[in-house]
Amino acid sequence: MKVFSCTSLLALLIMIPLAVSSTSHAGAAKKAPPSKAAPQPLSPHDLQRKIGGSVNAFGIKILKEIDSKSKVDNVLVSPFSMAMSLGMTQNGAKGATLDEMRDTLALSGLSDSEINSGFKKLYTDLTSANTGTKLEVGNSIWIRLGLKFKPKFTEDNEQNFYASTNILDFNSPSAKDTINKWVATKTHEMIPSIIDESIDNAAMMFLINAIYFDGKWESPFDKNKTASATFTQMNGQKKQVKMMHLSGDDFSYMKTPLFEAIELPYQGEKVRMAIFLPDKQRSTKDFLKELSIENWTQWTSSMFPQKGTIAIPRFEIEYASELSDTLKVLGMRRPFGKGADFSRMSFTSGLYIGKVLHKTRIRVNEEGTQAAAATSTSMDKSIPKAPFSFVADRPFVLFIYGVNTGAMLFSGIIGDPLSL
Repeated sequence: MKVFSCTSLLALLIMIPLAVSSTSHAGAAKKAPPSKAAPQPLSPHDLQRKIGGSVNAFGIKILKEIDSKSKVDNVLVSPFSMAMSLGMTQNGAKGATLDEMRDTLALSGLSDSEINSGFKKLYTDLTSANTGTKLEVGNSIWIRLGLKFKPKFTEDNEQNFYASTNILDFNSPSAKDTINKWVATKTHEMIPSIIDESIDNAAMMFLINAIYFDGKWESPFDKNKTASATFTQMNGQKKQVKMMHLSGDDFSYMKTPLFEAIELPYQGEKVRMAIFLPDKQRSTKDFLKELSIENWTQWTSSMFPQKGTIAIPRFEIEYASELSDTLKVLGMRRPFGKGADFSRMSFTSGLYIGKVLHKTRIRVNEEGTQAAAATSTSMDKSIPKAPFSFVADRPFVLFIYGVNTGAMLFSGIIGDPLSL
């Protein structure tokens, strides 16, 4: 029996602390008018695709922003995980705070019921039984003992995000370990903790999402063909990596002046990895400049089955980031300030988001999982007469996404693959 080919997971934490000093709403911004609902109710399928598109639009923005400020070679995020955690949180927001969260998450114009129903449909589609892949999603809410929360807030998240609600004594020395144990269990120990420091006295609530993905390639790489090869890093330095090789007659492939790209399906054809390899005269930053939700949709629908060979590194990547500053740059400022309005969450005033913690980890080997992506403004839709040769021996961009929903589960930039 073949073992699962790859494992990938992440956990996202949002902490919403109570301001230490008393907070008055007298100076808060005037409540903005609520967003108008869509004129016509969306069908369940259209709603699922709409939320999936919102996840991708948000994911593209945040990947670009992180890369523009990043000083590391490898970046790996889960747009789906972040959207799930922040999606739960916006159920407690109101007025201008809610508007900023929905604008940043590309959810403007949708009603509460549409957003919750859309996330629920997305959740159930991605986690439904599927031969060959394992995709597990867990959501939880951890509330400080004594905080007066509003039942509808937790009910909405329990019913639509399948979140568990937990009342916990944050002053107990074991509180942090209790939360971290939940994360470790949900991620099959790949992420052993999300809270690395003691819980602050101002912390009132944690909203956590964890994802675990384990999938086998539809066409596994032959371990006997894996060999050492040279990989050129972003700074021009060269290193030796273990390069995996695969040949076939019907790889989904495309080539443009900016990049060439392939898609590798996992068993069951419900999840795919897309790898975008910039031209040798281009960089991953050139690719990201062209990456948009419109181009992403066009590129993933424009690949043709073709004969060729593929070579990609075998690697493992870990990534961790605190995303408050990134989200503020993208327009989510009010939720982090003391003028935030989370009055739909709790009877206690003065709540605001304190931290958004994000951790990811991924392994890619001959038997399974991971994707690379690259972007281009012009496309060559003609099928090459000769078989292609796709060799990822330089930095590339990858995406893992659901076929039915289109939602990006993971996206990343691989500039220094750490060999397994």
